[in-house]
Amino acid sequence: HSIILRKSLSSPGSVRASVCYFVQTEAPGLIVEWYDLVQYKQLSSPIKQDRLSTVLSLAQLDSFTIYKQDQGNNPTGIVTNPQTNWIFEHDSNQSTHFVMANLIKACNHSVESTIFSDQNEAQWSQPFYFIFGADPQLGIITQDVSWQEEIQYVQRAVNDVNKMQPPPRFFMVGGDLVNAPPSKPSHKQQVKDFHKAFANLNHHIPLMCLPGNHDIGDTPTPADIDAYRQDFGDDWYSFWCGGVYFIVLNSQYYYDGSSLKDIKEQQHQWLENHLADAQLAHAKHIVLFQHIPICLENIDEDDTYFVIPKKERLPLFSMLKYHGVASVFTGHRHANADASADGIQFVTSSSMSFQLGDQKNGITIVKVQDNSISSKYYEYDDLPTNINFD
Repeated sequence: HSIILRKSLSSPGSVRASVCYFVQTEAPGLIVEWYDLVQYKQLSSPIKQDRLSTVLSLAQLDSFTIYKQDQGNNPTGIVTNPQTNWIFEHDSNQSTHFVMANLIKACNHSVESTIFSDQNEAQWSQPFYFIFGADPQLGIITQDVSWQEEIQYVQRAVNDVNKMQPPPRFFMVGGDLVNAPPSKPSHKQQVKDFHKAFANLNHHIPLMCLPGNHDIGDTPTPADIDAYRQDFGDDWYSFWCGGVYFIVLNSQYYYDGSSLKDIKEQQHQWLENHLADAQLAHAKHIVLFQHIPICLENIDEDDTYFVIPKKERLPLFSMLKYHGVASVFTGHRHANADASADGIQFVTSSSMSFQLGDQKNGITIVKVQDNSISSKYYEYDDLPTNINFD
């Protein structure tokens, strides 16, 4: 039996887009029930049919269950449909439970979401904050023998973020989501477990990701990029939030894009165009996310494994400087580092699950105010619950 869930967004003249979910299945005799778990209210009566189409607000629907009436065998494990933001969980009691994963998957290099609408978010209104978590890297501790410890660290972060008041505007995971590259057998299971580890994040906090070298390989191929895009959405994209323009890049193209020269050039030209657009739109700030740091100490530092090579770094830096980028947030180093050059602050955050420096595992809270962007890395034991802007 196959179950396919497809999502399409449409906003015909409305401020809040509706989300249309189509459920298709080859299994006869399905009963489909839609629930609003917040209101504890059944939204529609069970419908026996092979195809169901309904329109609901994204904020209304947290989960639903499909019960199979026949006695056929369900597949085991967890399957993530690349076309949706849903996690499909199959269990042994003849039911299939769909849990909404609040992963925002960029399409056409932008975030199409009711949460981040250009119309609503392009204007500055008030200070806000977001979470930046780097290198959860499921599998790094035992080199892919197991990754339960990393999952526990991610779940610790999720639980702590869920307690924060007010909630952050979003949670950005800065690459190396998993440890095994696409060529290794454990890669797919690590990706599935990554989705499960974040499943309990407050559904009103969008989760976004970007690729690290472990996610797509040190020298990625077109197949590696395609696999990443199926699992997590586009590998470079942009979005407005609170009057600030955020840009997400695939830094592997700058580190070693030798097998993807055309795609590398596409990203670079896209970046230049969108930086110019952000300036013309008078963005309050322009912020960049990528996995590999542009620099750790200074813009002219020597080439190492942990920074973008100078032949790529300096032209990229010149572009960012010309267009007024305020901050660049990165991971990869598994240790904290801060640098600045010509008004741009470069913040490298340590890992959520495995350290190469003196820190303990944790995440970074980034506060965005009218005239400044400030950040602080917190070890899990020290994370605050109440976030203020004093």
